[in-house]
Amino acid sequence: MAEKSPADLIREAMEHLDQPTTPSEIVRYVSKRYPKIDESKIRSQVTICCVNMPTRVSFPENHKPRVADNPELDCLYRVDFGQYVSYDPEQHGYWEISEVNGELAVRKTEAKPSGAKPDKDKAAPVKEKAPEPKISSKAEPVAAPGEKAEAEPAQAAAPREPAKPHPPAKARPAQAPEKEKIARKQDKEAEPEMDIHKALASNLSEVEDGLKPLTGDPVAGKFPAKLTDADFLAQGRDGALVIVKVFDSPPGQQVVTDLLVNLGWAHEQMKERKVRAIILSPEIPDELRFATRTVPDIKIMTYEYKLVFSAVG
Repeated sequence: MAEKSPADLIREAMEHLDQPTTPSEIVRYVSKRYPKIDESKIRSQVTICCVNMPTRVSFPENHKPRVADNPELDCLYRVDFGQYVSYDPEQHGYWEISEVNGELAVRKTEAKPSGAKPDKDKAAPVKEKAPEPKISSKAEPVAAPGEKAEAEPAQAAAPREPAKPHPPAKARPAQAPEKEKIARKQDKEAEPEMDIHKALASNLSEVEDGLKPLTGDPVAGKFPAKLTDADFLAQGRDGALVIVKVFDSPPGQQVVTDLLVNLGWAHEQMKERKVRAIILSPEIPDELRFATRTVPDIKIMTYEYKLVFSAVG
């Protein structure tokens, strides 16, 4: 039997899981049935295949404008933060990847693709369950529950010119689509600063099954490339020491150099202990993906968050 593609594995999982479901549940299903599959490929494919996920344009499969009508690449729809169902154009509308002001953006379109019909055989029946807020990793996106922190899916309306913003407190992702830039800027100006580091630390099992914070380990102060306040140590289910680096905007290539220095030092100084690293960022630049592709001890993942505003009294 021919080897299944990551998209095939996701569709198979959606046929057997209650919906809505989470990326972690999809990964658990696939890993149980196909133990040799790289989990990070499945997490990445969740983003690649999700028709209303803005960050799907970061992957080579979605680097060109197109209508989302390919069942191999367009089989998921995000109904809420960290909650996914099988994509049904008749229920969820038609989506596309379009070029806006020189940048790719995901948005809804009223135009039905010429000759396109919903593939009922491809969409698994949705067995409804009450969605639970969970952290969602992509390589899946990782996001923190309790902070309801994810931008709403992009809609059909063309991006608006934002009002003159206040000077941003932190750097923005350099290559975000124009509409996402505006939404993030407005969100950042309206919200109090969120403790993403703390939220991730308390939900590491959603980043990787069995991952938990490691406190009181003196090794943190000995790394040649010093860890920052946004970094922390964790322990994997296999007992490995895991360096978790968290960024609120896409990091540069220097992070790879620092991690290679620390991993090399750890392998030399702690011969009896396995050491690896995870990089968490809202977006992963292509240069960073290329730089880590041949380094098995460094995993790169994305996270996302949304804001929900409610009137009081």
